[in-house]
Amino acid sequence: MTDGKRLVLLHATDVHSSLERIEQLKQWLKEEDSKIDLVLLSGDLANMAMDPNAPQAEVEKSHRALDEVAQSFLSISSKVYYIPGNHDAITTFKTEGQSTATPCNVHTRSVCVAPKLHLLGFGGSVPGYVAGEQIWAGFPYQSNEAMAEDLQKFLDPIFFTSTDQLEPGSSIVFMTHNGPRESSTTEGRIRGEVNLRAPLVPIISGSTALHELLCKDELQKHVIMNIHGHTHDAPGQAVIGGTTVLNPGALVEGRFGIYTLESSPEQSRTWDLVCVSFHKLPG
Repeated sequence: MTDGKRLVLLHATDVHSSLERIEQLKQWLKEEDSKIDLVLLSGDLANMAMDPNAPQAEVEKSHRALDEVAQSFLSISSKVYYIPGNHDAITTFKTEGQSTATPCNVHTRSVCVAPKLHLLGFGGSVPGYVAGEQIWAGFPYQSNEAMAEDLQKFLDPIFFTSTDQLEPGSSIVFMTHNGPRESSTTEGRIRGEVNLRAPLVPIISGSTALHELLCKDELQKHVIMNIHGHTHDAPGQAVIGGTTVLNPGALVEGRFGIYTLESSPEQSRTWDLVCVSFHKLPG
């Protein structure tokens, strides 16, 4: 933290093992003299095929690739937090007993990153649809119902079945790979036919379960922002109630976001999102 009242977050997602883009990002930050307090990486750090039966050697290779990407961000900030995406190894979804030293995998974990500011992480994706037809699989979730079950299991003790997990006024940054359905940040576009003049049709890639949970009063009291990736061609900002939804676009395509939070203890939520900027590297 720079001064205890302001926190600057770098949000990168969908790196897909592009170490070149990371180096380009570092150079940009140096030229802009940008000071980053936290690095948040919302999945698809590696570029593994979505195969639940992949050979062990391939899984281990992908896991090492993710580790290399996460480690490379430590020269930007000593505090690096990440979650796995649908193109990361299945082993990266197992976080029980892991250290909280950074780079830290926060999938299904809650980490206090500043006084009364918590980071929640949840990785993976559901299938994508066009006009009701599935066009790609989810990983490791093959249905919205499967993701909903794990999401509820993760969030229940934080918001619904315990009264002492969160201090009054606590603020939450909820980092997911998949974004919420019914958000513009999860609606990509493709051509309906093999025809450059054909109209663009939406790809629905968001999670219904995530959207429904973000709408609940228990989350609205605390979640100031849901940051995600996954949908490369729908970068931008949306709102669900009092929660800001942010998708900067894929770093492999040169896109990233910088967000500023300020402490405001007189407010119902201790931290407020005061600045959002999206950037595109050349090339």
